[in-house]
Amino acid sequence: MPKTKSNEYPTLLICYEAGDGTMDMPYVLKKGGCHIDVYSKKESWLIKNKIYNNWIPAPPHEDEFIEKLIEIILKGSYKWIIPIDDESVRILNKKISDRELFQKIIPLCFFENKMFLGSKIELANVCKQNEIIIPNYIVLEKQLTPEIINTKIGFPLLIKEDESGGGVGIKLCKNIEELKMCFLTLQDSKKHIIQEFIQGEEISCEALFKNGQLLVANTSKILDSIKTFGYSLKREYFRDEKLIVSIEIIGKRLGLNGFCNITSIFDKKTKTHYLLEIDSRPNAWFRFGEFTGNDFSVGVKKYINDDLTLLIPENQPEKIIITLFKRDLASVLNNKGFLKIIFWLINKDNCWKYIPFFDSKLLWANIWFLTIRYLRWALKKIGFSNKK
Repeated sequence: MPKTKSNEYPTLLICYEAGDGTMDMPYVLKKGGCHIDVYSKKESWLIKNKIYNNWIPAPPHEDEFIEKLIEIILKGSYKWIIPIDDESVRILNKKISDRELFQKIIPLCFFENKMFLGSKIELANVCKQNEIIIPNYIVLEKQLTPEIINTKIGFPLLIKEDESGGGVGIKLCKNIEELKMCFLTLQDSKKHIIQEFIQGEEISCEALFKNGQLLVANTSKILDSIKTFGYSLKREYFRDEKLIVSIEIIGKRLGLNGFCNITSIFDKKTKTHYLLEIDSRPNAWFRFGEFTGNDFSVGVKKYINDDLTLLIPENQPEKIIITLFKRDLASVLNNKGFLKIIFWLINKDNCWKYIPFFDSKLLWANIWFLTIRYLRWALKKIGFSNKK
């Protein structure tokens, strides 16, 4: 492992996919005092910046990816190893069975809870065992008819593909007929969970834990998404003390240890938060804690120094609206919301401060991506294509 500055915390970021969801994490970690090495493929957004220290090229195939990663970890002296995307968590959970090695890499204190990583079914089971409030659910099995499901769950309900993310594989059924139609589209080779659909407000929480203790939490409701169950584009951040207390309890009971994004639904009638999902890795929203008073770079310093107290913001705004620059402008071509371009041009809701001006390489990577995306869309509209 390359040498680090004496005052920097040796950190390895693991990325199997090339997605843009965590492109800001090197900024958050470096600001918190980390020396950052990135183990990824060359297409990864984690290396489209000037901030990281070293890039370690990763092979494309799972077995080779894991084999080289284990070699890097055993030879190096990393104090913090962070899987940065869903696929990395899935592969590591599947391939690594050694308890000591697993707990160096995976953001969990309790080895026995490893089964819920990447699995909606196992998360529901673990939550039930730990008395964490979740919607009523059953696992889909062949003997379950729509009538039985109606009796056990009722309508409306959600059918979710077990190992899926980003809103993929989720279907809403409002009655038996819709459920029957949905059954025709399901793949027999994949597991599914059927879950009570609770009418309420979806709440997101970015969180950082160490040894089950909550260090920082940033709560928000979703204002705009790419699609009904897809990733979010705009959020309204606010301080939800009741939810934060619930998040603290979840962290202790499940042994969360690292960056997590946690989704719940708030039932206004019963004043209850129901846990929906836990993703044990960062997402695209962690950088924006610096605008709400819940700065995750401060959380990183607390993590490094074993300060296991919760960060309490001194002057958090009552609410603050934050929009993702690249994803919001890219979504224009999907849902024809061209008014968004005007909003960005006139700095609506002071949105310019959320553009990644902190790193010129990352900024130009965003602009180049959007330029190519818009150019391809325009060429397609005028009838030009690159057919071979």
